[in-house]
Amino acid sequence: MALVEAMSFVTSAVLEAASLVWMELVMFGAAALVYVACVGLPQWGPKKAMKTKKVGSHDDFASRGAKEVYAHWQEAKKGNAKMPGSGLYAVVSAMRSLRMTAAEVDSELRSALSGVGAKQMLPEVEALPAALLRDDAVEWVPMVLALLQDYGHPADVSVYALLMAAQLRRRDFAA
Repeated sequence: MALVEAMSFVTSAVLEAASLVWMELVMFGAAALVYVACVGLPQWGPKKAMKTKKVGSHDDFASRGAKEVYAHWQEAKKGNAKMPGSGLYAVVSAMRSLRMTAAEVDSELRSALSGVGAKQMLPEVEALPAALLRDDAVEWVPMVLALLQDYGHPADVSVYALLMAAQLRRRDFAA
């Protein structure tokens, strides 16, 4: 009698487990149907390369504008034109978007400060570190600070404090 009762408990436990598994399988199937309805069937096999035609992407326009600002800067260095756009900050931003290194920008600024319009450019060079820090271009600020130091116009102490804060924000403890 005890054996029959034990078999009854085991059978009911197996049936309960099977009914729970059945419910989970039904829920999985419903989720799969909803996924296929929303996303579609997955693509199997090799991916086909899609032919995309670039028609004036944003990067093309940005690099074209940067090239224009840089060309205008070359004329301004010679003294043939005024500073482009919003001044020296626009020029340095254009050089950054043209992927120029800090050493190249340093040589550009030094050649401009040794040229004809050095007295007109020096105040803009003095304002450049604060603008670069606002733009989060921390890696360019020490180069500009060294340039100002070489020309006898040391930057304000607050610029050094902002530079240190930006380096700490970036966790750049080596700089």
